[in-house]
Amino acid sequence: MQTRTSLPLLVGLMLGSLLPVLLPAQQWQRDSIYVRGGVPGTTNFTGAERVYFQEYDDDGRPLTILTQRRNNMGDWENWRRRAYTYTDGELASLLIQFWRPAVQSFADRTERTYTYDGEGNMLSKLTKRAPTPGMPLENHRQWTYTYDNAGNPTSRLLQRWDGTQWTDVSRLTTSYNATGQPTQQLQERWIDGSWANTRRRGWLYEDGTGLVTTVQEQTFDADEQSWINQTRMLYQNNSLGSWTNIVKQRWDAEQMSWANVEREELQYNTGLQLENRTLSEWQGDAWQPLYQLYYFLAGGVFNLFGDSWNTNENQWDLFARHQAVYEDGRILQDRGWQYWNEEQEKWLNQQVSLQRQHYWSDVMVDTEKIAQLGSCPIPNPYRMGTPFFCEGLPADQPVELWLTDMMGKTVYSKRLSTAGTLQMDGTLPGGLYVLSIQSRTQRLHTQKLIILP
Repeated sequence: MQTRTSLPLLVGLMLGSLLPVLLPAQQWQRDSIYVRGGVPGTTNFTGAERVYFQEYDDDGRPLTILTQRRNNMGDWENWRRRAYTYTDGELASLLIQFWRPAVQSFADRTERTYTYDGEGNMLSKLTKRAPTPGMPLENHRQWTYTYDNAGNPTSRLLQRWDGTQWTDVSRLTTSYNATGQPTQQLQERWIDGSWANTRRRGWLYEDGTGLVTTVQEQTFDADEQSWINQTRMLYQNNSLGSWTNIVKQRWDAEQMSWANVEREELQYNTGLQLENRTLSEWQGDAWQPLYQLYYFLAGGVFNLFGDSWNTNENQWDLFARHQAVYEDGRILQDRGWQYWNEEQEKWLNQQVSLQRQHYWSDVMVDTEKIAQLGSCPIPNPYRMGTPFFCEGLPADQPVELWLTDMMGKTVYSKRLSTAGTLQMDGTLPGGLYVLSIQSRTQRLHTQKLIILP
């Protein structure tokens, strides 16, 4: 059965691979975003949300972001405010407040604070929450991290506040091979005073190239005291290390063998940008096409189309589209998803359709030029822990890489003492991010990147 649940992920994967060509160095300061929701069955949109970037620091990082929504009377009203602080270039705290109409003021809801070591590796993250609106913040959860000598994360411990002290909840430990590539992640939970296995993930790599070929997931059977296969991903790569074929398989306990589930085929243009992506589903004894994605870029307008496979006519039919408009490298508007109506022969909105209008100031906050690396074939989409190599990185100074989300918030950073094989570890929600690589003196590489969940 064809479903639409897989399409938004494929869209992000395409956007992450195609938009780097449109993305310049961060030169402009975002002022606001106006979000309108689609009216189902029409081409119309209605105002739903406004986001204001009220304050920036001298390095162009947001300090205060205010979001407004329409109330029951149809008037704009404050909804949420986020306040950021930074220390030594790292995010130090994030305070999230929500508007209380009854008292016409903001009340603290959640606070997150972060600490780092001298290399920029995160050592801890602490969250506090207000039990009810207007009440003081209280400890909620905390994460602590450890690293090996190469800066690779080796453990993550999650604890929960029980009202008087921190109690263990879960921990994640990661092992690496001699070249610094992850080989296993073990997830455990604290149960009845001891650590109990729950899940683990293992990586296999191609000899010589070090490219990942297999990622396998298992769960632990406490009764049988054994690991049970669940799923695995099989990867095929081209000569530049980009994925060309990804097969998802699920373990068949009755047959004691792996069974195909889904397959993604990726095609690239001469500029190494992803131009076509096809998702198929295993049915019976053959692959059945589900969706394909492709794009057109002309005059600053980026159109991403998704076709669905018509099994009756044995052909691809128009299904959905996403559109974005750019000027001088800045996104001005994006709209999607809209779905093709065959009877009316036009693109119409559904409940999930959104239109965002982006507004920018003409004050440049970062005019540095990006140095041209010899080659930086980062797998896109990217699964955390996958190694990659960029040519031309300086060997005599540290290299820092970081990820920011689409709102400009830094969600991951890592500082490496020497150039060489790079990788980003840990876990992040799947989605679209901006990856930046920088030496001590110069921005070296910037691109949009999809992180797989």
